[in-house]
Amino acid sequence: MSLQYSVTDRNNRLLQTVSDLGSTPVFNIFTGSPPANCAAAATGTQLSSHNGSNPVGSVTGGVLTFSAIANGTGLANGTAGYFRGMNGATCVVQGTVFPTVVQNLSTTATGNNSNVLNLLSVSGLQIGMAASGTGIPVGAVILGISGANVSLSMACPSGVAASTQITFGGDISLNSVNISTGQTVSITGGTIIASGA
Repeated sequence: MSLQYSVTDRNNRLLQTVSDLGSTPVFNIFTGSPPANCAAAATGTQLSSHNGSNPVGSVTGGVLTFSAIANGTGLANGTAGYFRGMNGATCVVQGTVFPTVVQNLSTTATGNNSNVLNLLSVSGLQIGMAASGTGIPVGAVILGISGANVSLSMACPSGVAASTQITFGGDISLNSVNISTGQTVSITGGTIIASGA
């Protein structure tokens, strides 16, 4: 069994992240996959840089939701793959970057304790995207895509009703992951979910 923690414990871990990011947080977007950990040097090509808010976000229910993050300007051409949240030269947090994609369940509902969503379309979806919506457990990500079916990393205890709207994205979501030099780059939202729910 995986370790589980109280909401208070998970909130406290995320509040420490807020504190560690400081009063002038910066979010840098890079190509490729993230390094092994925050202590490792950044890899790939830096595509943009964005100033965060002070405080960087709010914490509730074991989830840190970022406040407004400023637009950036494309520094190079490439496809965004990951971000790093920085306090000066220190990487505090890193995670995935995806576009936001909204899809709807078909007329086939997801049964209790099933992890399979039957969608009207899987256009734009990628393995690793986070899923959210009514009936989707916090922290669920896409493990597989087969035809119109999407398999999640977590089962939906009470199922998901037919035609439910599901939002998919990354830890940080961009208006577009395809970035070019001089382009305005917009971060449309972001969350960090504490493990151990």
